[in-house]
Amino acid sequence: MRPGISLMALYGGLHQMRRTGVYEAFCNKQNAVLFATDIAARGLDFPGVNWVVQMDCPEDVNAYVHRVGRTARFRNGGEAILVLLPSELNMLHKLQEHKIPISEIKINPNKLHSPHIKLGALLVRDLALKETAQRAFVAYVKSVYYMRDKKIFNVHVLNTDAYAKSLGLAIPPRIRFLQRLQTNLEKNYEEKQKKKKNCLDDFDGKLMINHDYSSNYNNDDDDSGNDKEEQRLISKGSRAEMFGIADSDEEDILTIKRMNIEIEGEIEEQEVEEKRLVQNQRKSKNKALTKAAVAKKLMKKKIVPNTKKTFDHKGEEKIDPAKSKVSELAREYENQEASGIDIEFAKKVIHEEDKFDRERFRERIREKHREEKRKLKAHRKKEQSENEDEDEAVGSRDETYNTDDSDSDGADLSWLPDPDKIYGIKTPSNETESDEAMKKIYKPSKRKLVIMKKTKEKNKKPKIEVTEKGDLLATEELALELLRN
Repeated sequence: MRPGISLMALYGGLHQMRRTGVYEAFCNKQNAVLFATDIAARGLDFPGVNWVVQMDCPEDVNAYVHRVGRTARFRNGGEAILVLLPSELNMLHKLQEHKIPISEIKINPNKLHSPHIKLGALLVRDLALKETAQRAFVAYVKSVYYMRDKKIFNVHVLNTDAYAKSLGLAIPPRIRFLQRLQTNLEKNYEEKQKKKKNCLDDFDGKLMINHDYSSNYNNDDDDSGNDKEEQRLISKGSRAEMFGIADSDEEDILTIKRMNIEIEGEIEEQEVEEKRLVQNQRKSKNKALTKAAVAKKLMKKKIVPNTKKTFDHKGEEKIDPAKSKVSELAREYENQEASGIDIEFAKKVIHEEDKFDRERFRERIREKHREEKRKLKAHRKKEQSENEDEDEAVGSRDETYNTDDSDSDGADLSWLPDPDKIYGIKTPSNETESDEAMKKIYKPSKRKLVIMKKTKEKNKKPKIEVTEKGDLLATEELALELLRN
């Protein structure tokens, strides 16, 4: 691995178009490294592959052959390396049985470099990268668990701490499915032990009851009863030995130890179930809810996140026609599970929805007109109120002026000069003359003068000078200017 070599990935989660793109890009490049799962082990022809490095043990011999077959294609050479754990060394015996030559390679420890510190630093910086490492850890453990050959692939033998360190994780993440399996195995083992104990107790009780019944029934025939009793005791002793019950004291064997076995058994089962329920409730309280658990709960309850529902005064849900379908045909079309698109049915749905859209548009326009009418009414009322206020103000002013005039009637104004002596007597002829003089004096503003000049310049036609000796070029220019104008 040298810097500058392109790295690619090929796995099952990719879309088919993406897979073909990665395959073609890898085939076209001279130097490249492809990280692939067993999806690339069969059916793909990679020309010019020099090395195949298998970091996981193959499931069987056929898988190994197909993986290695990606190199050494059509008279070309190639090499393959298989990396195994100590628990997976039995795979070598299987390969040797099928006469596949394998030679062990010993690595020089002086040339080993551990990237654990750098990986740990990268994971601390990038949380998304840390989550991918945790998912990779769990996926690897699951793949080992689901392998068929349990002699080679044993989950419980894996060194999870060392594998977590190789991924840069300081602490190995929780493997929940293994914890569930262990708890289920423990429960099954406890239930089996309880069933065995119950069977032994039931067997003891039945033997005691049969003994009492036989003693009452065989009072008349003592000889035959004694023989049968001996046979029964012998058979009981053999059964007791089979189940590991001590028969040292005959008195203990012949006494009834338990009564109402079935009722007590039911009571015990109920008590066990109640204890389990209490334990589960405690676990659920103490257990921290993760995002995945919350999402599963929402999926079970069929709750769609980030949705808003509104209800009317009757308690019925209001449907927003802009976001959801309103017509019954559209709802049927959405709930259909058939594959493909029914064009005719879709046309009917669009036609039905169009009716509701038009009605909604009309209602909007009506609401708009109503709003305009309301605004006009409010504006008129405001104007009326303002006019009334002005009338009141004018009336109050007139009253004040009248009061002032009434007060001024008694005042003496003889000391003021006569205005006719100063300004002269005004006549109608003087008034008209003054108006005409004002009209003559009136001048337009500078802005209007500038605009008028511009319009005059535009309206002016260019003067064309024609010489007496009219040549051909002059006439052509004149014709062009006339055409332009």
